[in-house]
Parts: sequence; C-alpha cells; structure tokens
Amino acid sequence: SSVELDNVTGDYAVGGLIGYGQYATISLSFANLTMVAGGNAVGGLVGFGRDSTISSSSVELDNVAGRDAVGGLVGDGYNANIRSSLANLSMVNGTMNVGGLVGEGRAATISSSLVIANNISSVNLAGGLIAIVDKDSSVHSSSAIIGNITSNQNNAGGLVGSFDASLGNITITNSLAVTNNISGINIDGLLGHKDGSGSFTAPATYWDNRVIFAGTRSSNALSASEKSTSELKTPTDFTGIYTTWANAWCNLDTGEFT
Repeated sequence: SSVELDNVTGDYAVGGLIGYGQYATISLSFANLTMVAGGNAVGGLVGFGRDSTISSSSVELDNVAGRDAVGGLVGDGYNANIRSSLANLSMVNGTMNVGGLVGEGRAATISSSLVIANNISSVNLAGGLIAIVDKDSSVHSSSAIIGNITSNQNNAGGLVGSFDASLGNITITNSLAVTNNISGINIDGLLGHKDGSGSFTAPATYWDNRVIFAGTRSSNALSASEKSTSELKTPTDFTGIYTTWANAWCNLDTGEFT
C-alpha cells in the first residue's frame, strides 16, 4: 500500500497511512507526505500501532508533530514488532515521548530499521530511534542518524530517550547512533536516562562521540559503546567492531530477523 498526500491532521491516532492500527499487519507500505499532525499517538505511517507487525515499510516526509507518543514511523508502538523499515524525515516534534522511529516503544521489538532525521524535539523524553522503552523491549541491527535531538526538560538519547528498568529489561544489539547535537537534562549518545534496577545491555552497539552535548550528561552512560568517527569508519566489512553484525539482519526474502 502507498499514499502520497500533502497533510494528514487529526486529534487522536493520526497516521500517514493508518490512524488506528492495533493488531494490524502492515508490509511493503510507503507514505510520502508533507506533514502528519495531531494530538496523542501520531506517526508518519501509523498513529496507534500497539500490538502491530510492520515490515519492509517506509515514510518520507517533512514533519510529524503531536503531543504524546509521536514517532517518525509509529506513534504508539507498544508491543509492536517492526522490522526492515525506514523513516526519512526533516522533523519530529511533540510534548512528550518523541522518537525518530517510534514514540512509545514499551515492550516493542525493532530490528533492521533505520531513521534519518534533521531534528527531533520534545519538551520531555526524546530519542533518535525510540523515546521510551521498558517491559523487555529489544532493538537489533537498527540505526539512528540524526542532526539535533532536544528535550527541553528531561531525558534525550541518540538511540533511546528513557528506559524504566523497574518494568523489565532491554537488550540492544548491533546498532548505531550518530548525532550532531543533543541537548537537555539526562542526555547521552546512546541512552538518555535509566530508572530502576533492571538490566540494559548493548553488545556491539555504538554511538559516535562527535556529538556536542548541551546540558547535563546522564550517569548511565555506557563508555564501551562510545567510538570516534574514525573508529566507526575503519572496518569496511564485518570485521573488528562489526564482527557480530554479519548475520544479524532481516532476511530480505522472508522479512524475518536472523
């Protein structure tokens, strides 16, 4: 399915392709728009996408704007399974839980997906890929390439804005965050802020330390994940820091994560 429009607007559950898509299965879909705007649960492709499965789909647009749970691809992606998908945008902005790919990402699984955006802006909670995660969320082989990430109040991260560890663990593998500027309180190149005692593991996951921070750095920084631009560019195949990346992508024929 595909849609090409100028603007899609509404109040609740607003999406470039589907507004309310709980339990939906979406594949090989594309949305090309100027703006998607609304209140809560606003996404470039799907607004309310809880418990949905989205694969091999993409969006290209200028602006996604809303209040809470705002994402370049999916606004509210609670327990969603998103794989092999792309969001290419100019700006994603809102009041709370604003992410380049997914706004609300609790219990979600994201694999082999990418977001490219100029600006991600929120009053509270902003993430290059996902704004907020918990309840055993997982991210595999996914990247966020962002110009500027801003949270006027708390929690902004190059990949994930905030993680509530009291509600479960999160695993991120073989993923990358490249950001020019991050500003706010509790900010860092990978994860903005972590609450609770649950585990946050990120093997073979990196962030480019060229980023300029403006604000208060997080106390939950993973120093092992910090790499220079030169270090990130040195391997030109699946060797060195990328050794484990070789077989960790979606099968292009089946869409399944391997």
